[in-house]
Formats: sequence, structure tokens, C-alpha cells
Amino acid sequence: MSQSQSQSQSQSSSSLSSTPKSTFPIPSTLSDLESHPYDLLPYPIDFADDDEATRASSFLQLVQFVEDGNAELASGMRRHDMSMFENNGAGDHNDDRNGNRDQEGMLMSMSMSMWCNEERLQALYTLVRKSASLSFKTRSRLIAALCNSVSSLGIVLQNAAENDIIVGTGYRDALSAHLYMLYTIMVFTESHIKGNKQLNSGGGNAAGGAGAGAGAGGVSATPAKKKRNGARVELNEAQTTQVSRELCTHTMNAITEIISNAAISSHLWRSSRGVPSTDVIMLPARIAYTILESCTNVTQTKMASGKMALDMLANILFGYGRGKSGEGVRNTVVTAL
Repeated sequence: MSQSQSQSQSQSSSSLSSTPKSTFPIPSTLSDLESHPYDLLPYPIDFADDDEATRASSFLQLVQFVEDGNAELASGMRRHDMSMFENNGAGDHNDDRNGNRDQEGMLMSMSMSMWCNEERLQALYTLVRKSASLSFKTRSRLIAALCNSVSSLGIVLQNAAENDIIVGTGYRDALSAHLYMLYTIMVFTESHIKGNKQLNSGGGNAAGGAGAGAGAGGVSATPAKKKRNGARVELNEAQTTQVSRELCTHTMNAITEIISNAAISSHLWRSSRGVPSTDVIMLPARIAYTILESCTNVTQTKMASGKMALDMLANILFGYGRGKSGEGVRNTVVTAL
């Protein structure tokens, strides 16, 4: 091959060969996010936890930060602005592979998009990691915000496909990170429900307790009244947890349908030489497996949205399970079934 032909071929494939390596490979465990290449911290540097009230307020501020980011994403969607997923330039200078941080506490080796930057990843990591210790109201806000993020990212991809736009690494990293956070909090939720008889029964016992005490008299905090009040709290938590559980499953099912659509997925993976990230596309299959484990009877199947879990597996199988390259996908789906 002549030098001119080589240069021509190099230029024609520059959009592929110049694609930067993903800065958010799916980790094996959540705690891996504190290692390279993520190098996140357990808590943000400015996280205040002097007492329980301050700590609760700090968690709420992190949730608000995530919600504010969602508003920015929505604004960018309306303008069809993909520049928010472009590299923010971090890591181009003063690169430090030892995970050292600058004066603002940001990793000098991180290279994320302007929207899904390290500050956002740090907030999500802290919130998801400590989600079990959040108040159920704060936790429900976190889940709603995270589901909103994933849903919006799905719409961004759909719009990009409609306008024949090939999304880059910045978008794929943002999608991968938020999908992983959603997957993780769904795993935590299913584990919490399995270990909590009250939540696992759909709040039936709490409902009975609250209803039985509705007509009781007395104004003093008697043991019976305390028990009724506790039952109401448990019922509220059970209902809130179930709503969040259904929202997570619905969101995961919707994004799975989008990324498994051949007309759309080609715009997601084309800039990575058309090779899908198996770790990303298998997240829905992994959570579907966890959901199906809870479907031990008709009631539990309905509560766990078992049908949606099967829909996820079907979409992944039809979208990525064909041919020799789809052997790993087929094996995972068969295992889940």
C-alpha cells in the first residue's frame, strides 16, 4: 500500500480510530469506583456530617445537585445540544495516574463529559453507596432523579438516531454510568425487600395494623398507639418502596428497549467501531435475573414486575443475541430464564 493510500484510509476512518477509550468501564463491584480509573471518594470532600441532622442535609444537597443536573440535561435536550457530552478537557494537563487531586479535590487524570463530570459521578456514587441509610423520602427522591436521568438519556439517543447523529464516547460514558447506578440501586432494593418481611408482603400487615387502630380513642402515647403509628410509618415506607421499585423496573425496561433497537443502537456503537459493550448491554439482563428470583408466586411476580423482566431479556436477546458474536448474550439470557 502506498503512503498516499495509507493516509487516505487513515483519514476516512478517523472518526473511528480517534475515538477515545471509555473512561467509565462497568466495574465489577460498586467499591471498585474508589480505584483507578474512577478514583472516586466515599464522600465528597466538602460533605458535612457533624451530626445526624447535618448529615441528612448533606445527602439532600447531593440529591438536589443530581436533580439540577437533570434540569440542565432537559434544557440541552430541548436545544438538541450534544455538546454537553463532549470532553470537558480535564486530564489533558497535569495528568496524574496515582489518583492525586488538585486544590479543588478533582482528579487530575479524569476525562469526562461536561454534563456527566466527576462531581456528578461522585454525588451519585455517594448516594447509591449509602442509599440503605437514607431516609425513605430522600431515597425515593434519589431513585426518581436517577430514573429521570436514564429516561432523558434514552430520549437523547432516540433524537440522535432520528437526526442521524453518531453519539460519542462522552454520551456512552454518561449512559453507562447512570445505567450502572440504576442497576446497583435496583440490586440493593431487591435485597432489602427480600430481607424485610413487611416490604416483601406488600405492606399488608401494616395496612391491617393501621386500619385496626383508626377508630381507637385516647390522646396519650400508649403502647397500642405507638404500635399503630409505627404501622402507619411501615405502610408508608412499603408503599414508597414499591412505587420506587416499579419506577426502576419500568425505566430499565424502557432504556433496554431503546438500546436494543437496531435502528437506534447503530448510532450508539458506531463510533466504537460498531462493537457493543457487552458489560453495558448485560446490565439489564443481570437485574432481570435478580428480579425473576423474587417471582416465587403470582403476587410476588406482580410486585416485582416479572413480566417487564422477561421483556428486558427478550429485547436483549433479539437485539444482541444473534450470530456467533451473540453467544455470550444467549448464554446469559438462558441462565436468567
